[in-house]
Amino acid sequence: MKTANIIVAVALLLGMPMFTFFGWLSDRIGRKRIMMTGCLLAVLCYYPIYRGMESAAGNNVVGSIPE
Repeated sequence: MKTANIIVAVALLLGMPMFTFFGWLSDRIGRKRIMMTGCLLAVLCYYPIYRGMESAAGNNVVGSIPE
């Protein structure tokens, strides 16, 4: 439980400046562009991230996505 709290705290500390920066950027170039870019990054990154977590978890994890 302590490790999870530390990870969340670090993520929040790293995320706070990003909230300010992307808020400012969305005021400059528009919210739709920022949100669509975030969705595109999610589509491109989620699959490799979850595959990496699956491989890091060890041999006893069964993936739900067939290879």
